[in-house]
This record gives sequence, structure tokens and C-alpha cells, in this order.
Amino acid sequence: VMFGLAAVPSLVQAMLLQRMPESPAWLALSGAPTEVVARAAAIAGIDLPQAPPPGPDETTELVNDVEPESGAAKTASSETEGAVDAEGVPALVVDASGQLVVAEPPAGLLELLKATEHRPRVILGVMLQVFQQFCGINTVMYYSATILQHAGYHGDKAPILFSVPLAATNALFTCVGFVTIERYGRRPLLLGSLVICGIFLAAFSAIAFTYPGDNPPKAAAVGFMVCLVGYLAGFAPGMGATPWVVNSEIYPLRYRSAATSVATTANWVSNAVVSQLFPVVMGWLGTGATFAVLVGMCILGFAFVWYRQPETRSLSLSTIERGLPAVRRQFC
Repeated sequence: VMFGLAAVPSLVQAMLLQRMPESPAWLALSGAPTEVVARAAAIAGIDLPQAPPPGPDETTELVNDVEPESGAAKTASSETEGAVDAEGVPALVVDASGQLVVAEPPAGLLELLKATEHRPRVILGVMLQVFQQFCGINTVMYYSATILQHAGYHGDKAPILFSVPLAATNALFTCVGFVTIERYGRRPLLLGSLVICGIFLAAFSAIAFTYPGDNPPKAAAVGFMVCLVGYLAGFAPGMGATPWVVNSEIYPLRYRSAATSVATTANWVSNAVVSQLFPVVMGWLGTGATFAVLVGMCILGFAFVWYRQPETRSLSLSTIERGLPAVRRQFC
């Protein structure tokens, strides 16, 4: 039954994907300039009147506002075919028949590694994913039953039952991130998330140091639960969702697939390292010291975001591709 229930979200996602529209870039590759403009206008929130198919200049101008395959699309010729701009972004060109085509294929991993001008972007994306894991999210999600047993929730079913509100909190506050990321920006969400996570992890650590055994008083057990719920409420909208958003927007299109793959690999490797080491470290150092280590990771993550994360809210992808904005070292 448990494995069967796990299939339900996959089936729902498969059904919803049937209604997912194609991107302007894919339509451009398919040679459908009218559909490109219609799709780009829909994404941009523009209500286009009924009109004849647009010319090449109108088509490329609208598409570049939404999906910046090039800084400025060019008419295909022997001089421009296969052109790449100064940022390494492939040109979106219009051929003689008025169709939009991408001049160069996506870069591979080796080409990404050689592109030193994009290395700061890759480092930013990778480190956000690393800190997402090293701040302890999957230690709480994977080992919530074990943690709750150490927090005084004994019995066969109690730790499992009390882990349900933790998962629900994570899901609910991930939805909060959907409506706050464009209102407040990436940087405030990341910094605020790390502060909240650090505070609740520190409180959990302090309670664990005060009551080191597996049978703390009832008030301490309630405090442990409050700390875990508060941690997840702070993590989900910021460090939970925002690293994925940042990784989707900071890379030039030609390097996006390879760079996102590298960042995702870093996420899963960090996940494996933390999830394997957590029970060992908790058995070696104890619960209080282990959570103190996670507090230290939140502090390091805060410092990294403070010095390296630019604010990309309200910026078009074409603007970000031309260059990341300068980092303003303030909270928001």
C-alpha cells in the first residue's frame, strides 16, 4: 500500500504535464514563428490582437524578452550563422524563410569546465545546493523518527505519527515560497531562511545539551517539536525552493543544461554525505553537538549568500545572461 500511494503523485504529474505548453525556444526550433510569438506573449502577459504573422524583427524582439537565446537576434547569413555573442550565448537567428533557429547546440560538460568566464555562476549554483543539504534538511526529513525518539517521543507509533506534521509543514511552507520569491526577492528569502534555520537549530541544540538523555521533561519534548517545525517553516520557502530557482536563471542558455546538471549532482552528493554521516556523528557527539554543527553550517551558508548571491528579482533572463548584477551586501 505504501509503495502504491507513492505512485499517486507521479500519475498526477504525468496528467498535468499533458497540458504544459511548449516553450518559445522549442517552438523556434520547430520552425513556427507565429506560435513562438503567441507563446512568448502569453508568458509575458501580453494580449496580442489578431494580426498577420509578424516579421522576423518583431518575432525575435518578443522572444528575446522571454527566452534570451541571444542578446540581439540576427538575420541568418554567411556572416552570422553559427555566431555566438561575447557571453557565449548562442544566437537565435532568422533564416531566409523567416524561421527562428538556434545557431549552436548546447555546450557539454567539458566545454562548461573550460568556460572560465562562467565559473562564478557555476560556483554560486553548486554552493547553494551544497548548503541546502548541509543545513540539515534531509537529516530532519530522513531521521525525524530517530530524532523524536531522542527527544522523548517513545513508543512504536509516536515518532512516526509526530513526523507527519513535520512533513506537512515542509509542504505548506514550500507553497509560501511560490508567492514570496518575486515579492521579496531571492536574496532576502535565502538570508532570512538561514537566520530562522540557525535560530531553531540552536534552540534545539540548547535543549538537547540541557536534557541530554532520552527522557526529557514534557516541556522539553514539546520544545523539541516546536524547534523542528520552526526550522522547516523557515527552510522551505527560502533554502528549500530558492536554490532551484537561482540555478534555473543564472546560466547562459548554451551552458544551462550542463551547469544545472553539475549543480544537481552536487545536491545529491551532499545529500548522500549528510544522510550517511548524520547518525554516525549523532552517536559520536550526541544530539546537542550534532545540531550545533548544523548551526555552524547555517552561519557559513549565510556568509556565502551575503557575499556571493546577487538579487535577480524582476530581471529578465536576457539581462542576467549579459552579466550577473553586482552583489549589494545588505539584507534586502
